[in-house]
Amino acid sequence: MRLLLVFIISSFFSLSHAGDDLEYLFDLSLDDLNKVKITGSTLHQETLEEVPASVSVYTREELRVMGIDDLTVLMNFVSGYQSQRVDISSVSHAFSNRGYSSSDTGLDILILLDGQRLNSDWTGGLYLHSGLISLDKVERIEFIRGPGSTIYGSNAYLGVVNIISKARSEVSVAVSDGRADKFTAQWSQDLKHGSIDLFVNSQHDGGNEIPVYDQLLGTSVTSRDPYQLEELYLKSTIKDLAVNIYHSETKTEQFYTSGYVSGNANYLNSTNSNLNILYSKGLSKFATLSGSMSVTKRNLEIGAVVNAVPSETVVDSVVEEVEPRVELTLNLDYSDNQGVVGIEWRRPKITRSHAIFSGPINLTLPQSPLTHRSIKAIFLQNQGDIRENLQYIVGLRADDYSDFGSHVSPRAGLMWQYSNAHNFKALYGESFRAPSRSQTDIQNNPVIIANPNLEPEIAKTSELIWMYKKKRALVSTTLYHIDMNDVITDTSTQPIQRFNTGSESLTGIEVEWRHQWSDRFLSRVNATSAFDGPEKVNSEADFVIGSSLIYSSPKWSAALMYSYHSEKEDENIDPESFRSVPSRGIFSANLTRSFLGSTEVYLHIDNLLNKKYKSVATSGSGNVEGVENRGLSLLAGVRYRF
Repeated sequence: MRLLLVFIISSFFSLSHAGDDLEYLFDLSLDDLNKVKITGSTLHQETLEEVPASVSVYTREELRVMGIDDLTVLMNFVSGYQSQRVDISSVSHAFSNRGYSSSDTGLDILILLDGQRLNSDWTGGLYLHSGLISLDKVERIEFIRGPGSTIYGSNAYLGVVNIISKARSEVSVAVSDGRADKFTAQWSQDLKHGSIDLFVNSQHDGGNEIPVYDQLLGTSVTSRDPYQLEELYLKSTIKDLAVNIYHSETKTEQFYTSGYVSGNANYLNSTNSNLNILYSKGLSKFATLSGSMSVTKRNLEIGAVVNAVPSETVVDSVVEEVEPRVELTLNLDYSDNQGVVGIEWRRPKITRSHAIFSGPINLTLPQSPLTHRSIKAIFLQNQGDIRENLQYIVGLRADDYSDFGSHVSPRAGLMWQYSNAHNFKALYGESFRAPSRSQTDIQNNPVIIANPNLEPEIAKTSELIWMYKKKRALVSTTLYHIDMNDVITDTSTQPIQRFNTGSESLTGIEVEWRHQWSDRFLSRVNATSAFDGPEKVNSEADFVIGSSLIYSSPKWSAALMYSYHSEKEDENIDPESFRSVPSRGIFSANLTRSFLGSTEVYLHIDNLLNKKYKSVATSGSGNVEGVENRGLSLLAGVRYRF
């Protein structure tokens, strides 16, 4: 592996000839980015100027030139979004939108892969079951800021991340100084009446030596943060029918598990498997009927030492859930109007749940009752022209939950094209987040008490958007205000319990500026300032910047990236005081060199200046030192297209 690493790095300087070049290295003009179609906001194809939402989009080409292959890393370069490493496992990153996080599981943001929900009903979020989401298979990613419940229901509370995949026929191998290796293979084939895409990804990281705070011993100890990721994704289409099969498996050990340190006794293993069958049929020139049936199985296994004195107590727990889902939508395109009507049914169920306690007392206890909840929804939406340069959108969704009742999520907006250079949008939407099953049903947990009487959180969001476009520049500015009701918060005492405690309000501004300085230079700056943040303690930064400068030629590409987070607050000192976590700014870089027509080598450098910094620990974990992050790291690879 070290020899391969040396070969890859030396290739940047030794290769002096090239055949046909990889076209994506030079396909990053601002005009190309402006033509990308957005589908996640309304289920219709729209440009950035047309879409009635605050949206940032990244294409495969931009991700490749930046060298970013992890969703939570990319979030720090998106307006509104931010992520940080936490002490759930070595791959766990808490992420949020608009400076507010109600949990460390990311349950305020809905993550979609080709229209399929990835969020767990047990945790409400994503990363415990899919701590790493590889972006090698991505065609584009849409980051929707603001409410999405009118289309998607619960968890589309403060944002939606819509991942659209498309395989390429290629293989890649990468190493990181002999400590980590990565193998990715993709294959795409057009058929007579369809296509087939296959994606395989395997990552193994031996981890770094990292000092971590052991709350049981009250001192810092040396640990490692290794992980393994295996992914398989198969997409096939035949005429109007498509079948998608997705499986991911993540294994972590040592480091932290749920805030606890116990060396080799720690582990967090998770799997996420999904079968999705989709059907789309044009009924007429104006109507298209689409349907999907899916079943998802998620398994979460956690082991940790939870007590050291007077004798060691180890807990090994398992929670398994199965979620069938059916959705049917009718898309209408008539005159100057576009409409959608849909129904959805989901029935997530806990199929296996237990915790095994080993130590002074050996026993097995359930973690949750083996029950389900049923979710039924109907939604409708229409958008069209009031006059030539003025459009409207209205929509409504009604969700019914078997365990707490119903909720209605409306949206409305006006979009005004003042001139070819200026666009204005005034938007309003309501969204909700249903309590997760772990919040309402968890049992026999030493640090959490369930509250079956929790009600959904409600957010009412108003947005004013101004977009300015010239030949070589695009500026998008969003001013937002959010009123949140029935906010779910934790008690300050141990064990914690959640309650609907009142209201919050959030106000801030987001700016995204892209500039094509020349045919070869493109810059992107994203800034977010939450100048009226939540009243309660919040582990998110009030001010975030993510920026990149890209150079692209037929044979070379280079990117320099910078992300900045202002200081944060850590409440793990004690219930009445908070520690300030200093601000941090991180530089990264990526170099790519193509040769021989179908091969490229790349070198990615994270934390270029080897900055030492910590992020905020999981709420209530007892980790008073924060979470250590990795320093300088290099990843070098070879990618071959066939």
